[in-house]
Amino acid sequence: MVLVLTAGFAGWQVYRADQTYKYGSTRAEMLEIGVLLQKRHRASGRFGRPLALRDLANGASVVDAWGEALLLETDEHSFVLTSLGSDRKAGGTGSAEDIVVRWKDGDKELSVRSAPLSP
Repeated sequence: MVLVLTAGFAGWQVYRADQTYKYGSTRAEMLEIGVLLQKRHRASGRFGRPLALRDLANGASVVDAWGEALLLETDEHSFVLTSLGSDRKAGGTGSAEDIVVRWKDGDKELSVRSAPLSP
């Protein structure tokens, strides 16, 4: 009985570590995309037409670590990039918490809202 519980607990720890790694890698990838978006805006002074993530250079991923499409909203001078996290629903906590990277013209840095997790 103890071995079963131990194996179950160890399995849960592996699962949790995997989810934490996926969360951290998605956040890092989104920050890289954010920098690419900033550079694109600075080069032209605006985002212009509706922008799709696949339009970005450097082979940026357009899906998060759970295989779901990243959500991008832009207007002429700002963007919001979102991953819905491991549960694929708005909100959540831990690895299920949304990751949101945003920026607007005039901001010096990207703004990031995410759970305090790291791989």
